[in-house]
Amino acid sequence: MTREKFNELANVVYKIPSETFNPDDAEVISSFISDHSKNQVPRLQILKKYYLNDNQINREDNRVSKKEKADNRLNHNMGKYVSIIMQGYLFGVPVTYQNKDDAIDAKIKEFNNLNDEEFVNSDLGLDCSRYGRAYELVYIDSIPLERFVKLDPLQTFVVYDTSVEANPLFSVRYYTISTGDEETGYVEVCTKDTIYFYKTDAEFAEFEAPDKKSNLFGAVPVIEYMNNGERTGDYEGILDLIDAYDASQSNIANYMDDFADAYLVIQGAIVGKPEDINKTRIINLTNSNPESTVLPKAEYIYKEYDAPGVDSHNNRLVTDMHKFSFTPDMSDVNFSGNATGEAMKWKIFALNQIIVNKQRLFKKGIIRRLTLASSVWKIKNQVSTESGNEDSKQEIQTSLSSIAQTEVKFGFNIPKNDTEMIDNAIKLIGFMPDEYVYMMLGVEDKNEIIKMLEEQKARLASEEVNEYDDHFNKNEVSDDGEESK
Repeated sequence: MTREKFNELANVVYKIPSETFNPDDAEVISSFISDHSKNQVPRLQILKKYYLNDNQINREDNRVSKKEKADNRLNHNMGKYVSIIMQGYLFGVPVTYQNKDDAIDAKIKEFNNLNDEEFVNSDLGLDCSRYGRAYELVYIDSIPLERFVKLDPLQTFVVYDTSVEANPLFSVRYYTISTGDEETGYVEVCTKDTIYFYKTDAEFAEFEAPDKKSNLFGAVPVIEYMNNGERTGDYEGILDLIDAYDASQSNIANYMDDFADAYLVIQGAIVGKPEDINKTRIINLTNSNPESTVLPKAEYIYKEYDAPGVDSHNNRLVTDMHKFSFTPDMSDVNFSGNATGEAMKWKIFALNQIIVNKQRLFKKGIIRRLTLASSVWKIKNQVSTESGNEDSKQEIQTSLSSIAQTEVKFGFNIPKNDTEMIDNAIKLIGFMPDEYVYMMLGVEDKNEIIKMLEEQKARLASEEVNEYDDHFNKNEVSDDGEESK
């Protein structure tokens, strides 16, 4: 395969000194867009193609020596398999949020419900898996309400300052819109204070004077989520293995097709008429040299196929793809529901290490999302309570300042052996604290379970009393000595 490797500029993090940045300097914005489209977008496009099952083999020239030969090009969607496993494992169970302050906790739930947070999180996770990065815009709609939405990584990037904190300096989103034969470019630049809207040519070289809007969030409203410290995709490291597997399987398909069209060679014989052969489906061989002791023969010419060797090669490729993408092979006979819980944990041990790191990075993005939203909540609160109770105003603002203390929890979306889990929990009763036993069973709030048990006991007790009363009333004896009916 001849797929070109990504160049060293394909995944760099843009940084410039904050003191040199002038948001009104369109040339700086244009130069970043030019570099992004030239050096970074090609890598993202290739990764997207592999996710869509449009692999490198489709772009290979002269795979076969002759046009008459079969030229199958089989694509195997390993890229999508890896990303779906990662996405489902991390976001199949929705993220949960909890803040000790009831007011801020309720505000977070309202904010998430308004924006379909579960879907957006899952979509961001998929982009992280595919491209190694994902982008989200937090904005205020026309109502006005705080909203957030995923942005296309092929059209978005963030530039950071050169400090050790690497603070976001500004973000850029650029795209084109075609109207008939005319194509116009649009650029949105967000700084902590202002949002700039530029109109440009299709090459993003000539910028018109921008429209400006104040940024009420007080920080760059575009959030970059990273898949890992290197911003690499989950299947980016196995592209060569995918290419090799595609080529191997395609060669096998070509062999099978070419075998059906193999040449028939007849030696030392005279064959009958072609029309007779087609009619009877029998070839009569007559020795062309009666004095020769060599018997005539007919055979096909074809390349020998080493079936065991090819199968072994392909199996190694499949194993390596799972190994180096840290994803389990669900078709593996050893990866079954009959395995014990501990055995399953070891089979996905490497995957868990990847997922834990993903969680840490994604949590940073979520906290930043909530922090941006809370800055607008503070402004709204100040406006709505200027003539109200100052104590109430101070209480709400103090709550909003604790937004970073929000507990964000991820759940692993994996099959569970409930019988084994319950048996282990029962064995620990009396030996371990109840909180630990409840935690083993996946119970987050033991008080809720205790409340349900108390309600169940009360209900059962009430049912017993009612049964007793019914039985007593049926057998009540009347004053005349006869049992009442």
